[in-house]
Amino acid sequence: MTADDAWKMAAHYCQTGQFAPAEQLFRYVLEQQPNHVASLHGLGMILVKKGDTRGAISCLCRAVEGQPNNADYWNDLGGAYHQIKAHAEAAAACEQAIRLRPGLASAHMNLDRKSTR
Repeated sequence: MTADDAWKMAAHYCQTGQFAPAEQLFRYVLEQQPNHVASLHGLGMILVKKGDTRGAISCLCRAVEGQPNNADYWNDLGGAYHQIKAHAEAAAACEQAIRLRPGLASAHMNLDRKSTR
């Protein structure tokens, strides 16, 4: 199976809520292509759901390094930082998301949530 095929299957599994096989496939892709940004992001989001926030942050940081202009990735990183109460980092990530896409409502909500706790 190619890395692209595995990524497509993983994305499908994520969309249908089947996170265990999606995680395995994202990890397979990353074994083949360690800097596959979409797989880093996907794995990071699964790790957030599993409660492995530090692992998620590691993946999401690598994802934003690979695609620094992706507002969604920055916003998701901000959400992960919030979970470990790293409020300054969370705010910085959400602010970057807003700079990249001023109309990203979820980033504004995340920023407001982070600043009130």
